Amino acid sequence: MFLDGDQRPQKGMWAPGNYWCTCHKCKKQFTGDKRAITCAECAYSEAGPEAATDVEIDIVARLREACNGHPNAEIPWPHRLLHDAIAEIETLRSQNNK
Repeated sequence: MFLDGDQRPQKGMWAPGNYWCTCHKCKKQFTGDKRAITCAECAYSEAGPEAATDVEIDIVARLREACNGHPNAEIPWPHRLLHDAIAEIETLRSQNNK
């Protein structure tokens, strides 16, 4: 039995599980798989099963969501890797916008 009782099958970027997550679409907290980035309500309200993809959700936003600490803290690997990836992506994006 899942914490919120939602036992529907995986759809889009949601899957059942017992991890506390924040939906990238509606910003509400939900329980789901540790890799879920949308709640079941948002996933099931999409037009089709392909509607929510990793490509549509900005990678920097996903990385920041995964980081719960201070961005300049001395955090051991692998968490520090998330902060380094954000910095690298932002640097490359700013170079491409020049």
